[in-house]
Amino acid sequence: MKDKQILSNYLPPSVVDKILLILTENKAILRISRSRASKLGDYRPPANGKPHRISVNHDLNPYEFLITLIHEIAHMKCWQQYGKKAKPHGQEWNMLFKKLLNDFNKPGLFPENISEAINFYTRPDTTLQQGKDALKNALKLLEPSIDQLIVENVSNGETFVYRNQVFEKIEKVRKRIKCRRLKDNRLYAFDPLVEVLPYKLKR
Repeated sequence: MKDKQILSNYLPPSVVDKILLILTENKAILRISRSRASKLGDYRPPANGKPHRISVNHDLNPYEFLITLIHEIAHMKCWQQYGKKAKPHGQEWNMLFKKLLNDFNKPGLFPENISEAINFYTRPDTTLQQGKDALKNALKLLEPSIDQLIVENVSNGETFVYRNQVFEKIEKVRKRIKCRRLKDNRLYAFDPLVEVLPYKLKR
């Protein structure tokens, strides 16, 4: 997707042209996706005649949308340089992501707290997890409701509602939270910061 007007609905205005140039130069397709509990964005390398494909969830604020898109662009560049030799979030990808974040972190683009989180993330001594946590916490401050329940704060064994479906939180597995949909026992991997509703409000 290379339509400037559509991108302007999701990104800070000052970066639209730069993003369009990156997508065009790399012959990449950007798809605005529905909300996904398990991820904010996704990258697929060229295959079966298809070009680079990036998707980003539609319901992110402009700064989260941009950072997620930069995250996926870093995956694209990592694939271009290293192919399958590099791990998905290994050292090669992390270095490219840090470089892209620095390239976009210009005065006045991001709110101060997000800009500071990016500066912290891109320091040589900051680990990947420390950087991700700093960015997530900074972005969370932009949410309008500070009392909104997130999956991470639901106790194991407790139920909650997401998109009119009832789930039970099971346990955290690495960086995701395993949950079970009650109506069919299907398992899902939630991002810890996905907003949900207490089940008692739906009774």
